[in-house]
This record gives sequence, C-alpha cells and structure tokens, in this order.
Amino acid sequence: MVTFRLFKDNDIERISKFFGFLEERNIELYGGRKVEWDCFSKHPCFQMFHPEKIGIWENKDEIIGIVRLESPWDGGVMIDINPEYLEIYRDMICYAEETFAGIDEDGNKFLNIYRVSDKPQENLEKKGYNKEEGGRMLSFSLIEPIPIAETPEGFRLEPLKNAYSFEKLNNLLWKALDYEGEPPSYEDDVYLPIKHAWLDYRQDICVVAEAPNYSYGSFCGMWYDIDTKAAFIEPLATAQKYRNMGLAKACIYESMKKCKEFGAKVVYVEPDEEALEWYKKIGFKEAYKSYCWSKHNL
Repeated sequence: MVTFRLFKDNDIERISKFFGFLEERNIELYGGRKVEWDCFSKHPCFQMFHPEKIGIWENKDEIIGIVRLESPWDGGVMIDINPEYLEIYRDMICYAEETFAGIDEDGNKFLNIYRVSDKPQENLEKKGYNKEEGGRMLSFSLIEPIPIAETPEGFRLEPLKNAYSFEKLNNLLWKALDYEGEPPSYEDDVYLPIKHAWLDYRQDICVVAEAPNYSYGSFCGMWYDIDTKAAFIEPLATAQKYRNMGLAKACIYESMKKCKEFGAKVVYVEPDEEALEWYKKIGFKEAYKSYCWSKHNL
C-alpha cells in the first residue's frame, strides 16, 4: 500500500502534520520539529532547498516518510520516517543517493545523512555509511519558573508589535549576522537566505531590547505551534556594541513569558557548536542528540 511521489505545493501543511504526529507520539528526535518546519517553510530561502525534489512516501494518502536536502547544496539530506515503516528506509536511502549526492574535490560522489536515530542504523551500516557526530536540540520546559534577567539602564524590552520598525529590525539583523555592506531597503533584490527581517514574524511573542537611542539592541525571533504547544527560537541577534550586557538572555526570557501566556509548554533551540554552552548556562537542557552518517565514493 506504500506509494512514492514528489512534493507538491499543498504538502507544506501535510508535512507539518506529519511532524506533529511524530512529536505527539514522543518519537525520538522529533520534539520541536513541527514548529521548526513551520519556521523553515515560511523562510525566503525555502525554494533554494529544491522542494520540488522532496521525496514523499505515503500509505493511503498518509505521509510516512520524507527525504529532503539539509542545505541548499547537494551532499546532505534529512530522512524523516514514521518508525512503524522502517522497511522503506533502504528505498529512501537509494532515493537520497540518486537525487542528492554531492561531488567532492576529487570528483567522487558522497552523501551525509543527518538527524539519524538509533533504529535505522542497521540499514546504514549495511549500505557502508559511517557514524559521525551530529547536532543537538536543546529545550527549556515552561513548567519551570522563567528566570528574571536584569535589563541594563536605558534599555527596555518590548514585544515586536509595540515597537516594530522594518528598518530597525533589518539594520540589526544585517549587521549582527555580519553581512557586508549597508542593509538593503525592502525593495532591493537581496540574496534569499539573508532576508531575515522579511519574515512573517508573530510580533506578539518576538521581543526586542530597545537601546537608549531607540535602535534595536537585541532581538529574539520566536515561532509558536499551538498544536504541539512548542516554541522555537530563530533567530537570536544582538548588535555588536551591545554584546555581553545580558540583552539576548533578557529577550529570550521575556519572549518565553509571552509564549507561556499563549499556552506554550516548551521552548526549543538548535544552536551551533559555538552557542551550545551559552544556551545551557541560561537554563536550556539537552533534549536529544542526533548523528550524521557519511558515505564517500558512492
């Protein structure tokens, strides 16, 4: 009864429901994945991940597995699967190799499969993949008290809806993320992945720290999924001249409070290695760890 097809435009919501299904059943590696997908699928860079090549496996019109790019470049994939259907995992690997393999400097094909749980390991080992370090998802339970962070004198925290300015947000994110040149105007043709200020943020749960000169000193972008009661931080940015003042931490805590008012139970973040320890210091705990499986000379 299992069938395969390629992604269609109306699959964004169906994939969201698929991740919600896995999260509600406490499937390993899927805490926070629904709200993360909702954030990612709304991002201007989404089309660069070639959604038209996403492979979808279904059973009676119910999505049971997805293969998609991990980045805009070939060579890395995510394989998401309902563990009740592990028998299709080998087919999913084959599709990933045929469709998304990268080419290294020596002209050889390779593939990295990210976010793998323990259950499919036998399939990967038999196919010649080697296990490597992966990423971490951190979480903060909103059942626990949210700490209080002092805001430096002259700064004030505001939900984005009370202080929204595209120009200020664009200026902060552009410079905090170290892009070259001056921030573009809204009408400018800008490389898609850097359009962070163009996103359709839910402004009542995102928080900015306004500096004494009314510029944005820090910003916590927050996404919230009412179905799973989970929130996801993306992005977090602080102006270079205001760093190490506690502004980012204050914005996160304030944004957490807003999410909790709307019923959120947990906040997730998937930091890079550089920010990992900082998040742990402000109260986040490791929710789970994933691995990358690599194969060269396909």
